[in-house]
Amino acid sequence: SFGDVNQVNEIELGPELATTVELKLESLFIINQGFDSNDDIEVTFHAKLPSSCYKLAQTEVKSVTDNNFTIVALAKKKNWSLCDRGGLNGAVNITKTLYLGELEPGEYLFSYKSTQGEQTKAMIVKPTVSQTIDDTVYAPISSAFIPELVYSTANAQVILTGIFNNNCMVLDQKNIEVVRENNIILVLPRTKILNRQRCKNTQIPIREIVDLGPMTNPGIYLVHVRSLSGLSVNKVFYVKKKG
Repeated sequence: SFGDVNQVNEIELGPELATTVELKLESLFIINQGFDSNDDIEVTFHAKLPSSCYKLAQTEVKSVTDNNFTIVALAKKKNWSLCDRGGLNGAVNITKTLYLGELEPGEYLFSYKSTQGEQTKAMIVKPTVSQTIDDTVYAPISSAFIPELVYSTANAQVILTGIFNNNCMVLDQKNIEVVRENNIILVLPRTKILNRQRCKNTQIPIREIVDLGPMTNPGIYLVHVRSLSGLSVNKVFYVKKKG
């Protein structure tokens, strides 16, 4: 048995049986800044697979009532002979973003099983108003890199990459906003529109290092990077005391 899973059932998989387990989430990240009823709402969870012999099989956001949801994540054991010999033991970190679509304004509750027991977190969806955070033209960021383990003695940095497809659009390097919300770090990279007589469709790479500041408190953190057209990039990392 594993400390962070509950055995649910067994599914026939070829000549042998493969176990399906329900994961206990280490963290559920809910962003309460910048989402309104005109946005596609998302939540991100972080968990550990029991070993390399498991893969994430299914995630569900079940509606209990109109404003109450339950998040369930299932993992399935692979039918590998090496798993029976213990050659692939050791937990594996996973991160998954769940897209909920547009929600009406109001407060929503998300319940889930965590490593600390049953947990519930709230999200506030605000009515759509003008000049919200998503009226900004964000840069088309497609990936973000940050080491999965950062020591509390150092500043954290994230590397953003992407591609502009027009030479009249550039990254506004002086206007990249970093906002901390408990263990969530929002990175808001904006696009600057150049005043040129003629714009040309061409590919221009983006590569920018963004300083997130000192990470003094150990824990699990989410970097949430806003991107063009309401999209985002999410990365989870650990902060640990050195020594």
